[in-house]
Amino acid sequence: MTAVSDHPADGSRHGLHRPRIVQGAILLLLGALLVVLPERSLTLVAVLTGMALCATGLFELARAGGPGLTRPQRVGTVLVGLLSVVAGGIVIARPEGSIRALATVAGLYLIIRSVATAVLRLAGIMRDASLPLALVGVAAGIALVAWPDISVGVFAVLVGLLVLAAGAAELWAGLVREPGGRDEADPDASV
Repeated sequence: MTAVSDHPADGSRHGLHRPRIVQGAILLLLGALLVVLPERSLTLVAVLTGMALCATGLFELARAGGPGLTRPQRVGTVLVGLLSVVAGGIVIARPEGSIRALATVAGLYLIIRSVATAVLRLAGIMRDASLPLALVGVAAGIALVAWPDISVGVFAVLVGLLVLAAGAAELWAGLVREPGGRDEADPDASV
């Protein structure tokens, strides 16, 4: 759940900051719910996690259809968005499964998504994708896959914190854009 570039090829912006603000707000809400809900059932945690994954994927797919992306940016954004939607759909479709299954799906998603995001960032395709957030995602994914006795509460807090971080990164990326098309901050300095 990392930020994806919405830089057009010519460097101008076409109002794409508002969707990022909305995405950030949605992810912040879902992350907060995962962290603070006192009575966490496996079904509730699975549905909230799946909603966060699907929301991320749908925003990525919408961003891919936006103006000004180069072909590699569009392809990378579509692939990352589809991965999010598929992982979210799997988690929502089977919310009553075991915590181990949920942790495995979420962990594999985090590893694949974070490695792909880092590679696309380093290749210059996703210029404002967050490398630090990708590294945290890989570490969290490995922890989820390798931790055989994870509890629902620990899973919810871990995933909730990652969703909060992704939401904050999206919100920040949406807020630092000027309507005229310039960034107030360097995109490489984002979380």
